[in-house]
Amino acid sequence: MGVLSCLMLMFSLPTANWWRLFAWLLLGFVIYFFYGRRHSVMALARENAASDAAVTQKQDVRRD
Repeated sequence: MGVLSCLMLMFSLPTANWWRLFAWLLLGFVIYFFYGRRHSVMALARENAASDAAVTQKQDVRRD
C-alpha cells in the first residue's frame, strides 16, 4: 500500500521535476565515477608501479 501511494505521488510530479532529477543524477554519477577512478586502489597501484618502473629505468641508464 505504501509503495503504491509513493508511486502515485512520484508520477503526479510535473515533468520539470523529472528533468531536474535526471540532471542531478547524471551530475552525481559523473562526479562519483571520476572521483572513484582517480582515488581507487587500482589507480594508486598503477601509479606506484609506473613510478617504480621509472626509477628502475633511471637506475639502469646510470649503470651504462
